[in-house]
Amino acid sequence: MKKILLLLLSISLSTSSVVLAQDKMKQKGHVVKVKPKSPRYTKIVSPGTNYVYINDDWTWNDETGQWTWNGNRWISPPQPTQHWVPGHWTNTDFGWEWTPGYWK
Repeated sequence: MKKILLLLLSISLSTSSVVLAQDKMKQKGHVVKVKPKSPRYTKIVSPGTNYVYINDDWTWNDETGQWTWNGNRWISPPQPTQHWVPGHWTNTDFGWEWTPGYWK
């Protein structure tokens, strides 16, 4: 009886971990097998002194099913005291995942 209970418990735990891993992947966003390369670009001139330059940024395109480069731009902070924390690519067990930048 103990062996059966242990077997059922181990099956339950392994199934839960698979479900949690799949849920984590869904929550995190779109994972790709190959990390996109940033295109070459020329830094454009700032439109003003209160702007922050965003050189590497990506947006998911639902139509193409790919990440679209959204960098090489200047943004005005929502609040003058905020600064931009850049996004970054992370290599996960599922592939490359983009963590977007944000204002802090």
